[in-house]
Amino acid sequence: LIADGRTLLIDVRQPEEVHQTGMMPSAINIPLGELANMSSLSEDEFKKTYKVGKPEKEDDILFSCLAGVRSRKALLLAQSLGFSRVRHFVGGWKEWATTELGQ
Repeated sequence: LIADGRTLLIDVRQPEEVHQTGMMPSAINIPLGELANMSSLSEDEFKKTYKVGKPEKEDDILFSCLAGVRSRKALLLAQSLGFSRVRHFVGGWKEWATTELGQ
């Protein structure tokens, strides 16, 4: 799914949820409520806050959440902000953990 290393995987769950269950490898946590501010942050602010470079409008971005509801909202929000290469993981953490971790 993101084996090419060029897709930014963003988990839009709350930090407490992520701490309880973990995240998919290479994911960063940007809660859905913070996503709208993503475009307004400078490159330095974004990197300081999220520990990765700020995505460009044409970068590949994949959103994930617990079961696909919030990641779909994130997809629509990112599209409204001008991001053109965005997708969401429909099954979310639940599907990934079941498949990859046997949970």
